[in-house]
Amino acid sequence: MNDQDLRASLSLRERDARVIANIGRLRFSPLSVIGGSGNRLIEEGGRHVLDLSASCGPAILGYSHPALTSAVTEACASMAGASLLAYPNENAVALAEELLRLTPGRGERRVWFGHSGSDANDCIMRVLQAASGRSRFISFIGSYHGNLSGSISGHTAMTHTLPRAGLVLWHRHCYDKCNGAADQLRSHTSHARCAGACSGGHV
Repeated sequence: MNDQDLRASLSLRERDARVIANIGRLRFSPLSVIGGSGNRLIEEGGRHVLDLSASCGPAILGYSHPALTSAVTEACASMAGASLLAYPNENAVALAEELLRLTPGRGERRVWFGHSGSDANDCIMRVLQAASGRSRFISFIGSYHGNLSGSISGHTAMTHTLPRAGLVLWHRHCYDKCNGAADQLRSHTSHARCAGACSGGHV
């Protein structure tokens, strides 16, 4: 059986399980979608379903809106570079100016554009650590905050890893099971012991 025949014989979910890494899969429903329009998703069988989650956040403006399609098409037709890192471009600067105009605040302010919620959460943890001098943050085991070193550290629904150097995440779930022994969370070594005990070794 060739690849094309194999794809035709499998459902989208079966194909997904064969090629998408587990760290990139967080499946809460049996839906497999092939399209979207407005506030509806189109599942593999053709049924239109109301999307109350906005694809877990990113699709807050819905799907396939003509104005968004037009704006994306226009931007792709005349791309002013592909990275704000190297040099300024009109679209990014204009958007930053508009965001600052719309949001409250005084004094000197800047806009930072991230790529996803993962790097946004990772960045804010680093900023807060630098601004406050604190190296411990409260989180919840079983929650999901991203796939990068800071945002994934010890509190994702996908995996459990040790925090990066200099940062300890204080898990409420772990704190409760350790009978409030906060002193056990003051080093990476004790954090590993405590988290290992609380999560069945999945540190």
